[in-house]
Amino acid sequence: MQTSLRVIQKRILKRAMATVKVFNYGSNSAAQLRGRVGNPSLQTERAVLKDFTRVFCLESKGWDGGVASIAPHKGSVVHGSVAELSKEEKSMLDVYEHAYRQEEVTIHVERQGYSESVQATVYVAGATTSSCATRIPAPFTVPFAVHPSEQYLTAIHVMLREHWSHLEAEPVAPHHAVAIRGMHEAEADTVCDFGEWKHPGVHKLSLPALCVEINARRTQKWTMPKHIKHFTAQLGSIGVHSVSDLCAALAPSTAGDVPPLSLNAALAAAGQEPLDRETMHILRCLPLHQVFVYGTLLHGESNHHFMKEATRIADSATTTANDITMVYNSEMKYPYAIHGDRNTRLTSVRTRVKGELYVVSDRHLQGPYDDDFPAADGADPSTTLPRGTVEHVCTGPTAEAPVAVVDPHQQHLPVLRRRKMMIPIRTSIAHVVRVHRWRTTPISTGGLWWFGVAPSDRPSAADAAVERVVDDLEGHPGYFRREHVRVVVGADATPTTAWMYFLADAAQHERINVEAHSGTVGTSPALQPTFVDVTPSGDFRTFMATQANTA
Repeated sequence: MQTSLRVIQKRILKRAMATVKVFNYGSNSAAQLRGRVGNPSLQTERAVLKDFTRVFCLESKGWDGGVASIAPHKGSVVHGSVAELSKEEKSMLDVYEHAYRQEEVTIHVERQGYSESVQATVYVAGATTSSCATRIPAPFTVPFAVHPSEQYLTAIHVMLREHWSHLEAEPVAPHHAVAIRGMHEAEADTVCDFGEWKHPGVHKLSLPALCVEINARRTQKWTMPKHIKHFTAQLGSIGVHSVSDLCAALAPSTAGDVPPLSLNAALAAAGQEPLDRETMHILRCLPLHQVFVYGTLLHGESNHHFMKEATRIADSATTTANDITMVYNSEMKYPYAIHGDRNTRLTSVRTRVKGELYVVSDRHLQGPYDDDFPAADGADPSTTLPRGTVEHVCTGPTAEAPVAVVDPHQQHLPVLRRRKMMIPIRTSIAHVVRVHRWRTTPISTGGLWWFGVAPSDRPSAADAAVERVVDDLEGHPGYFRREHVRVVVGADATPTTAWMYFLADAAQHERINVEAHSGTVGTSPALQPTFVDVTPSGDFRTFMATQANTA
């Protein structure tokens, strides 16, 4: 009796521990599966299904377009992954795949050095038909209905990247282009091609597709595609409807009289829940910002090393506006771009500006944030140094802490004056980093305010970010001011939005130039202002080549 009971218990335990292999070919990446079945440690393996092809059919309201299925297609291969799920996890996944039937197929699991054939369950759109083993499409799946949305194609791309990125150098790498195929509506066994989709880069994705990319990087996964509508509605409430809008909210320009609210402050003001810390960190690390460079940051020029973390996406780009003045300061050895309506008597030439287009992360553009420097236990949050205050970091061989130089006319100075800690000031200046969550003490010296600063828990944080922050390099917003412009790549391309740095106050810099010559401008050719028109056509490289030939 006891033996029989033990046998029954073992059988029950074995059934409870039984797992099911599921072949994934659509949006079910490991990231999405973890959110759907509630298993943050779930793993998948690289797998292929031979003599089938990925097709699109049905119409999903959640994904806002067509979704994937598979269809027999001799000689084709479906790249995907296989997950081993418990029966409970499989039941949870079935809820999301309610419009699909289940079939048994033979897949090839790709491991290092060998391939193993295993049986797996696969979801197929459409009612029950003959067994896959008979290879009889009668019809095997549903005909093509509507094109898949960008967010769904991005989800497939995420799934493929998880296991097929090792084929990056291969022209047939499955994630380089997702073929959009579908079954012919009248001929059940005919597969039709409807084009292909290539990932444009996260900076060119729609907000719903960007939500998919964010989720792929989160440790706490969202439930997809449900969270997409929440994410877009959340940002839409503050006027963010595109990645370009999001970039402007993440890194607001100070061109206006009143600085805009930060992204989370704007959400809170609109009665929306702010984005959590992990989402904000991901947004800061993604290469979302397009930056148009036109001077010494160009490839091959003296300051190009500051762009080493950026990706050049266009070797030649031109502003659509033709009223930009561009001048070269022959003493400082770099050019200025000036808005036509802000021009002074420096120059009269207005033109389009030529340059290169890059994508950078928010951290590369603006520098570290408060969240990148966790406060020490018990630290007062009010000791956070506001963004945009630090222009230089001073260090010396015996310095007890870095020292920041801050413009005394900035509006947040009264807040900084409440600091109580004093650090010895060193005079050697090392360019350039923003400092956050560091206590400060102001001291007036020769028209500048010098602040001794001490990090709460990361003494080397400042040095780690030196020479990597574009805003600091350009002196944004006091010296050069970052603003959105429209640029075009190629003759027939659609204009795109990118950041461009303009001289903040042309009149001020003209006065500085004149004063540097002791008021003797015009009396001697050697003492003429050093501003020179950059011609022809705002092309810095051509201008420099002409200057070299003239010299």
